[in-house]
Parts: sequence; C-alpha cells; structure tokens
Amino acid sequence: MSVHNRDVAAWNSLLERVERLADFVNEDLDRAEEGEPPTDVVLEALRRLNEDLDHDAHVVSSATAESILNHWWKPDNTLKKPRPSLEEAVHAILGYIPRSETIDEEIRTFLRLVVETGQGFPDGSWTTFNFVGYGANDLLPSVAHLKLGGSVEKTVFHYSHEPFECKWAGASYALIETAAQADIINLILHGWNPELSREATSVAIDSLYTSGDLDSPDQEPEGQVGPQEDRLGSSKAAMIEAVETAFRDLTAGRWINRTSKTLAVMPLLDLAAAAEALVTVQALTLDIRGHLPSVGGHIDVATITVNEGFRWISHS
Repeated sequence: MSVHNRDVAAWNSLLERVERLADFVNEDLDRAEEGEPPTDVVLEALRRLNEDLDHDAHVVSSATAESILNHWWKPDNTLKKPRPSLEEAVHAILGYIPRSETIDEEIRTFLRLVVETGQGFPDGSWTTFNFVGYGANDLLPSVAHLKLGGSVEKTVFHYSHEPFECKWAGASYALIETAAQADIINLILHGWNPELSREATSVAIDSLYTSGDLDSPDQEPEGQVGPQEDRLGSSKAAMIEAVETAFRDLTAGRWINRTSKTLAVMPLLDLAAAAEALVTVQALTLDIRGHLPSVGGHIDVATITVNEGFRWISHS
C-alpha cells in the first residue's frame, strides 16, 4: 500500500489499542470498592498494563517510538482528510475516565510501549518468514525466523529470535520445527496439547475449590479473615505450571526424544513422506471437525541438502 495508507493503518491500529485500554480501565473502575479514589484505580490499572507491556520484546527503540508519537501529537490539516492530534483522539476515546498529570504520563507511556513492542501496531498483524539452511561453520541444519509487522514512515517493524539449531539425537542430529497451523502435528509428535492441558488443569482446580473438596493452600488461619484472591491466583498458577512441567517431562521421554532419534537416521525420502503425512493429518482433522480448510489442497514437498541444494520431491 502507499505510504499514506500505511500511515492511516498504523494510526487506526494505535487507536484500537486505546479503545481496548479504555475497556480495561472501565472494568477496573466498575469493580472498585466503595470509597476507593477513582484516580487511584485508573493509575494502578495503567501501571499494571504498562508493566506487562514492558516485559514484551521491544522491536523498535524508545527514540523511534517517541518520534512517531511526536509526529502525530499535533493535528495535520494538510491531508485530504484532515487528521486531529493524537492527544485529542486519545482523550475522545477515554471519555469520562478520571485524569491527572500522572495518569496522562502513564497513558503516554502506554502509547510508546505499544509502538515499541509492536503489539497490534502498525497494522495489527505479523508475518513470519522461515529461512532453512546450514550453519556456515558446522554445516548442521538450522531454521531462522524473521517476523515483519509493517512499517511507518521509514521504520520497518521486524523481530527475529535466535535461529533454531539441531541437537544430537542418538546416532545423529535432529531438528523438528513446524510453521503456521500445526496443533495436530505437534500433538502427534509431542504426545500432548499444552494449551488444552493448561485449560483442563485450570478448570479442574476451580471445580475442586468451588466444591470444597480442595482447600486453598493459602487459606487464612482459623479465626482470621483476610483477602485471599491474589494468593489463591498465585497458587493456582503454580499448580498449572507444575502440571505442565510434568507433562513436558513425561512426554519428552515417551515420545519426542524417541521420535527425534528415529528421524535423525531416517532416509531423506522417508523423511519427506513423513512430513507430507503429518500435513495430511492436520488437514484431515480440520475437515472432520468442520473447521475452515486453512490447511489442505495439494501438498508440495521439497528437500534441502548440502550436495543438491533445494530439490522438489512433489510439486503441483
């Protein structure tokens, strides 16, 4: 799209985050105890949200984020459709939420962190490119990921993890890396579904607490009354993490480690056939569950080797 349209998309994505911020703060205001100063509630909500955002990966510098915000902070009447100042637009969205100088500073921090971390900014989505090849020194397979999130002015939002490198598995090396929609493939390879496991554990703990069959590990001593919600939430999170760790350790020994050792010594054409079969099962699962066919159709399979480079095994 044109530079102007990218700018408009980024502007709209930032305001969408402000709308979600307003909903978040209003929910806290609705839950506030009687007599609690509204400004304190708003300030606590903003600081909590900003702290969470600050823990995310920062894809552009603070200086770059401030430069973008400063550009928008004043109205632009030179456009065909004049644009108000960002400050005015933000205030309009926040409506009747209590304000103070400190709150305004936290709002500005929130805007900067949204830009810095690329959370829904600048166009609300990220595209991942996977580069598969061999290390320059050891010639062992590796996969590098490059995430692109759009651009504003001359700044391209991008982020890249450290490349995934193969590990020693029995008689050779193995690296299993999936891309895009691969929940069933991962279930077959790893033997469990982490997301479903966490959800099931959470529901089970809530059910046991509600029924009274399980006492809170943070229950107040008899005769002493006090709020337990925060500590109970912490204990629940610890339980879920413990179950998830146990699942990961058990399945590593029973499935993924054995799978890696097998794949490490499989002939190349057998590996290609296994990859195609896994994608076929992923597509079949979506089909029989009545989901949109986001995986399927003709499956192209290729190999990459040191001697032959990139070579199609099957290609439509």
